[in-house]
Amino acid sequence: MEQDGTETAGVTRGLNAAYVLPPDPTRAASFLTPALDRLDPAAAGPQLLLVTADAATAMALAAAADAIGAARRLTVLAATSAPRASRILRDSPPQIVVGAPDALVGLLQRSALKLTGVRQLVLAWLDDMPEAHTAALETLLAEVPKDAARTVVTRAISPAVEQFIDRHARRARRVLPTVAAGLAAMPILFVVVHEAAKPVALRRVIDELDPAGAVVHVRDPKSDSPAQAVLGTMGYAF
Repeated sequence: MEQDGTETAGVTRGLNAAYVLPPDPTRAASFLTPALDRLDPAAAGPQLLLVTADAATAMALAAAADAIGAARRLTVLAATSAPRASRILRDSPPQIVVGAPDALVGLLQRSALKLTGVRQLVLAWLDDMPEAHTAALETLLAEVPKDAARTVVTRAISPAVEQFIDRHARRARRVLPTVAAGLAAMPILFVVVHEAAKPVALRRVIDELDPAGAVVHVRDPKSDSPAQAVLGTMGYAF
């Protein structure tokens, strides 16, 4: 369900959006696809700046952007290492750059990251950003061109998030999750980890929740054997 804010003069504000979503990179296509559709694959250099809370989320969202952008001939960089990211930005600048605020500001200070061509700024998930990133985030917001469209992704529209939207993504249209008729909303919790850490995360979640029964779903067949190994050693029959 979409709730559209009043349109304002100028292209930018008409393209600003606020998505209310759980912090699940598998849901990223809903806000990444519209942003990637507005990029020019023929133009070199960063056009979309995707700001995340940490390096792990940056990797997950960079993978999602790469999966969507490959058919559009768009290239992606997860800025998780300043020397590596600086070299890639210098040698073959991508259209999409993903990273935490402090990492991105570090690239700005190195003069490796140029934001003059940025058309889209995406903040995912805003309410997960540590307070320590506040100054770096403000620096990025000041450097991104004023006419760049801004997308804010958040778990919920809290007063603090509403204030942020009013300051940096004015008149953003709200995109809210749809709840099927007759079904009550229920809380869903997510743990975002690197691929290699999934078995450990699965063990910790099961230990913490101690469920009498559970359904474990794997999206990638390669994850099936590690998941079964964890469950088997924990005494679960399947």
